[in-house]
Amino acid sequence: MSKILYTIVFLTIFSIASKAQGSWSSLANFFENRHSPSSFSNGNKVYVGLGFTSTTNSQVPKKDLWSYNVATDAWTQRADLPGDARFASPAVNFNNKGYIMCGRNGTFPNFSTYLNEFWEYDPTLNAWTQKSSLIGVPSGSAGGTAFATTNAIYTITKFPSTVKVMEI
Repeated sequence: MSKILYTIVFLTIFSIASKAQGSWSSLANFFENRHSPSSFSNGNKVYVGLGFTSTTNSQVPKKDLWSYNVATDAWTQRADLPGDARFASPAVNFNNKGYIMCGRNGTFPNFSTYLNEFWEYDPTLNAWTQKSSLIGVPSGSAGGTAFATTNAIYTITKFPSTVKVMEI
């Protein structure tokens, strides 16, 4: 109980300290509007990709990945996801690699395909590796969230609403 309370107090103090340090600054913009993208961070880089672009009559899922370098304030295109283009895919950093899971595919207005894939991105190699699909989600899922602990990745899927763990 004291460990949980300590964590909550630490997070509250950190939030207050962060807000007290200054104000928001503008950085290099992402090059296009993107809906429901996936993102994770690793060191001084933030990775953003997938999602979908939208115009008046079209919404198209994407499979690209971009890294933002905090030190240089610049975006760089990385390797595309080899699987289907998708959006609403939970993502997380774990052991210096990015993981993207599930998502949804199709074109507007029939975003009909739920995906059940689990992908690992290695920033050092700029390469993707497909991992085992999530168990208990045979028809796939979209939305939800993901987080990691010392030895496992957890995802809370939206459709169906379940909690899954992948020990790496």
